[in-house]
Amino acid sequence: MQGTFIARILLSIAFLNVAACNSQNRLKAGRSSDDKPALKSAELLKIGREAGLREIFIFVESVSRLSLAEQKPYIPVIYHEVYPEITSFKYVGNALPQKWAIPFEGRPQISPEKLADDALEEPFGSGCLLVEARQSCVKVLGKHSSEAIQLVADDLSGNERSKIRGLKMIGALRLNEFVDQVLSIFETEPNLAERASYALRDIGDPRVIGSIVRKYPNLQKDMIFEQLRSLQRGEKPDLSLVERLGSTDAGVRWRAAYSLAESGDAMLAPYVERLLKDEDSRVRKQAANIGFCMNHDDYSIVRPLLIPSTRDENFEVRSFVAKCFAQRRDPICAPVILGFLKDDSISFDQQWNYVQDVQQLMRRHLRCNIEPDKWRFNKAAWKQDAIAQFTEWIERLN
Repeated sequence: MQGTFIARILLSIAFLNVAACNSQNRLKAGRSSDDKPALKSAELLKIGREAGLREIFIFVESVSRLSLAEQKPYIPVIYHEVYPEITSFKYVGNALPQKWAIPFEGRPQISPEKLADDALEEPFGSGCLLVEARQSCVKVLGKHSSEAIQLVADDLSGNERSKIRGLKMIGALRLNEFVDQVLSIFETEPNLAERASYALRDIGDPRVIGSIVRKYPNLQKDMIFEQLRSLQRGEKPDLSLVERLGSTDAGVRWRAAYSLAESGDAMLAPYVERLLKDEDSRVRKQAANIGFCMNHDDYSIVRPLLIPSTRDENFEVRSFVAKCFAQRRDPICAPVILGFLKDDSISFDQQWNYVQDVQQLMRRHLRCNIEPDKWRFNKAAWKQDAIAQFTEWIERLN
């Protein structure tokens, strides 16, 4: 199946190269004499899936360099075959940092084949190609929105497999036109409810929050609280979630607080005060989360309420609150973090994370200790030096 797909991609690349030769400003200028020849489908099958990713990247990159008119014949291919194929690749680097992206500067002067080969010679090269190809697919389809919308509409009237493809594309292209249809699928088709919830999240229309909460009143199934949190980001708190902050079920309370955390709305301040005293540590942690996500003026109101949580009886709450204060470069957390560094019951890996907080507070990097004869990181010496530097900084602060 994959061999057939790759063969079709290779054939399309051949046609793209012909189109490029007839276009003054497209691929012709990008070819270089040291480009590697396109692999045949039989060779691709021998090399494996990474080679398939290479060819898909070359195809999408080539299409992205064509004019809108030249791109048009390839839209159904990208929609029906290329994007679904590339979203099926499993790779740890699905959301790679931007520094690993292929730089755009000078990119049109480099052939797609050379871009792919150069990337694959680097660490995380496969992930880089994967991210770039996915993004390029979305950009190309986004430029042909009317065609993409029609293809999505056709999919939503088809079988379950085509609906899944349509829902993925609705999310990728943020097609708000389909919000009612997606909501209907979410509410009436159990097998597709989870996939539909992702599409609703990606569309980003907060009006659907109430419907989601009605379907999943305990906010637990399919980790729906993650989708709700995304929908609430920067939006007025939905009353259906606010009501659940008073639930008798601690699990519902913390999931509701988690869902509302990034709203940033000042109306949640009274709930922060109450929930910081909750008997369940998960609720207290998410209450703090709500407070720390508020903007500057509103945060100044809840800050005094958050300070006592640096002394919470639960370690996870203390740690979370201290780290959040450090991210805001608030030295109120300094003694707590210093205590974490001195606590031998805390693993070195976890203490290393606290050092990042220390550096945020001090606004500089701590010195590293290297054993000169072994060129090896000396953990014990580093830890003592970090404690000494941070202690000195706290004393100067006082």
